[in-house]
Amino acid sequence: MMNLFGRAKQQPKSDTPQVLKNMRDQLNVLEKRQQYIEKKMLEEVNRARKLVKSNNRKGAILCLKRKRMLDKQAQQIMGAIMTIETQLMTIEGHTTNLLAMQSMRMATNTLRDLNNGM
Repeated sequence: MMNLFGRAKQQPKSDTPQVLKNMRDQLNVLEKRQQYIEKKMLEEVNRARKLVKSNNRKGAILCLKRKRMLDKQAQQIMGAIMTIETQLMTIEGHTTNLLAMQSMRMATNTLRDLNNGM
């Protein structure tokens, strides 16, 4: 089918092993980022405790607000991690099913050729 302004764009065929590798790499980056955010959250809580002991309640409240923002980021990252893990499992499952179907198709063709040769 032609586009109004030329050829229809063809989407490049994805390379499944490369896609899986990229997704795993992205998963590792997200996990490292989450660990960093959790570390920063602990630092903010400890800083807030120190500020409360030194009677600086406003500073402590600001630290807790920063901790709350970091917590929201951590939740978003967890959601992204879960999405990527789900997609990884789905792609791996479909790849396995595809390989099984291809091997069954080859076996069927081989049996058909053997029966025709009889």
